[in-house]
Amino acid sequence: MRTADVRRHPDLLIPVDGATVAATRYEPPGEDGPHPAVLVATPYRKDDWITFGSWHPSIEYFARSGYEVVVADLVGTGASTGEPTPFARADGEHMATVVDWLADRPWTTGPVGMFGLSYGAWTGYATAAAAPDALGAIVPVSVAPSGYASSYTGGVLNPLKRAVWATEFQARQALPPGRRDPDGRWARVWHDRLDRLGDERPWLFRFLDHDLEDGFWAERRVDPDEVGVPTLAACGTRDVHTASMVPFVEALDVEKRLLVGPWRHRMPEQGRETAVDFRRQAVAWFDRHLRTDAPDREPGAAPDLPPVAYWTERDGGWTVGAGVWRGRDRWPTVDSHPTRSFLLTGEGLELAPGPGDAEGGVDGEPDAGIDDEPVAREREYDHTVGMESLERVGGVENPGVDTSADDARSIVAESGPLTGAVEFTGTGVVTARVSATTPAPVVGVRVVDVAPDDAARLVTSGRLAADHRTGHAPGEPEPLPTGPVDLEVPLTPTSHVFEPGHRVRLAVAAGHLPRVLPRREQGRLRVHSAPGERTELRFPGTVHGDGVPGFDDAVGMTPPDERVPVRTPYTSGETGRWETARSHTDDRARFGTSGGKTVTRPDGTSLTWHREVEASVVADAPGTAGVETRVEAELDHGHETVEVTTTGRVSRGSSHLETRVRVDGSTVFEERWRREG
Repeated sequence: MRTADVRRHPDLLIPVDGATVAATRYEPPGEDGPHPAVLVATPYRKDDWITFGSWHPSIEYFARSGYEVVVADLVGTGASTGEPTPFARADGEHMATVVDWLADRPWTTGPVGMFGLSYGAWTGYATAAAAPDALGAIVPVSVAPSGYASSYTGGVLNPLKRAVWATEFQARQALPPGRRDPDGRWARVWHDRLDRLGDERPWLFRFLDHDLEDGFWAERRVDPDEVGVPTLAACGTRDVHTASMVPFVEALDVEKRLLVGPWRHRMPEQGRETAVDFRRQAVAWFDRHLRTDAPDREPGAAPDLPPVAYWTERDGGWTVGAGVWRGRDRWPTVDSHPTRSFLLTGEGLELAPGPGDAEGGVDGEPDAGIDDEPVAREREYDHTVGMESLERVGGVENPGVDTSADDARSIVAESGPLTGAVEFTGTGVVTARVSATTPAPVVGVRVVDVAPDDAARLVTSGRLAADHRTGHAPGEPEPLPTGPVDLEVPLTPTSHVFEPGHRVRLAVAAGHLPRVLPRREQGRLRVHSAPGERTELRFPGTVHGDGVPGFDDAVGMTPPDERVPVRTPYTSGETGRWETARSHTDDRARFGTSGGKTVTRPDGTSLTWHREVEASVVADAPGTAGVETRVEAELDHGHETVEVTTTGRVSRGSSHLETRVRVDGSTVFEERWRREG
């Protein structure tokens, strides 16, 4: 019998395709095994940042639930050797080898599950596509199954996602492994990696080189029919990945469950508006599919939650506890479920009649009961729009940022105060009938909840490069014609109730910085709407009528189990900043965010990480747009300190990257890169 402590074994070295994957094993307390295994595989440094800085509570939870937990650095990252392949299918092929290696250990029973957030979830998809025999189930959280979809949202670069990530990746690659093994292997790994950094084209530039969905991105996509193992997935309606993750999970032909909450890019047990015991759900999922000896369970037995569980937000959204968990068999879309529509008319935004409405309108005739003249609204491109319309919060007492400043610089249509509640649940779409003075504007749409006190909160949004309306692959983009064109702009999945007395606002603008890097041309955007040719907000949902609606499909959701805390005890000094500013002389807007923390390993080694991001643009000068990321990292072993500074800047004219490494104040590596265009 062991003590109650989870035992850590930090020196697993696994041969993989000419490289070596470094991993740490966390052995369950209690009686000797063997046990089933859970694998976490990411490029985020198993020896400090990813484990002690993020995943330690979940590792403890799974290990105490009777699982061998193995945390692995992907090939070419952390303490592993070889060439990294960010977001490539090779990640899955490498981890398939690791899965089969784990299945053959005397301390495992054979079946292996995979668990992870973000990149760690991507490796679950990619490994499932590689189909190792021992993989029994995956639990992916908040990731896009397509690298192109997360990098070029709607066909245009998302610098806040991919450019910032690539700069951080460069900084991580310049750091030595966090743990210094007695044999000095860490030094050889580090020196080889610095040599590679100096000789090879940075990944930031490789991502920028491929702005169409070509073969480079084909190697960074998994299709639903390639995943053949049971999947418990979770994502958040305020996470950029949800737009592609939800339809991917819906298309899986396996036993599956989907959890959709009001979260940003984080774990469900760490949610702000609502937090759930997702770790318990994950353990139950693994028990169901990896154990043959799970008490009171049959392999493949139906879970205790519906196929899709989702949070419907109330009171304008963003408010802690204001909402309800509900369940259904499928996630609604405009193609699979009954829909309602708001139409752009001369009166603003009008709810089209629907089945059972007093006006007698019917589906398929959205203009029934609405008779007005054609509408055309236009304005010059304002590239500062978007900075007040991000999926961020300002704290418990400040539920969401007011989008009014962005809305005032957009083409806006708004409903009157609602006499009854209107529910939007599912994946909606805006059909924007547009024309422009340039051939390829970026069209951003936003749906906003306007409260009786005029507070405006973002509900959902979408973006599409107008020339990508026919596709993202080489040869598919087409410039806009001279006349109006219907752009189908998909919206991020959500579930939201517009309360009685609130108004529905639709805002359209030529961009969404910093989620979108503007195109080079300045021009004017026009939105058209006429009977039979409407600009339309269409969504799966319900008009509830007078009063406050109740929901007979509510489901119970357990709060997090605090016996193992949801946050790691190894971090300190966590900071965060988010601010916007505008110059009154040249109409330049700036968006800035920063954050960081110190992660201290049990042996006293600490990693301090600080990141700053700034985006800026002059409203009518897209060529001035740029996004800059600066990362400062310090690895302190007590007797020696390694400092890494990496700065990356992305713009339409040129992009820059610079990395410097210092050991106890002396520079040991310094390199600058530049990309034109």
